[in-house]
Amino acid sequence: HTIYPDGGGGYAVAYNPVDQKFYLATNCDLHVVDPETGNIDEIIYMNAQNWIYQLGIDPDGIPIVQTKNYLYYNDQEYFLREPGRQFNIDEAKQHCIIPSPGPDRIFVLDFLSTELHEISTSPRVGGVQIYPNPADDLLTVSSKAFIKEVSIFDCSGKLLQVDYPDGKQFEINTSSLKNGIYIIEVIVGKKVTRKKVVVRH
Repeated sequence: HTIYPDGGGGYAVAYNPVDQKFYLATNCDLHVVDPETGNIDEIIYMNAQNWIYQLGIDPDGIPIVQTKNYLYYNDQEYFLREPGRQFNIDEAKQHCIIPSPGPDRIFVLDFLSTELHEISTSPRVGGVQIYPNPADDLLTVSSKAFIKEVSIFDCSGKLLQVDYPDGKQFEINTSSLKNGIYIIEVIVGKKVTRKKVVVRH
């Protein structure tokens, strides 16, 4: 089928497995297309601030729409202080993770609370360095003093792993962790440092 959306074509299309239809972005709105007939069944008027360049679908079939400085989800508009890069949905399908081109933050949209959080990615936190963030298969924790304990918690606060490195640097293998947000707790002397880290394979 050939689709001619009103208002000009956009840059993104996504298949929604919930209603089994394609969502086609125009400049500022979405067209819902039946893949069998090619008909435009519905137009979702977004009135987006900028041209839509990325589109995704959450586990409940709700569109996630990103423009240069805005994110649209569940009838809400979120301002991104810096233009977001291509977003991803974590494996638990609870968060949309939007990297920022800036050096010190990523944006995380929580599907349940519909809140958008900024997570610092600056490596130094209270004299402890935790990097890279986002992490792929390896996360490094380093300090000028000896590290007594390193713990990993999931986003619900469940303890997943505890290590006792007894050194100034420690590497954590994150290859077995699912994509998502984790809390790294580091004990150096009597000081406890906690930092949110995103794992994205």
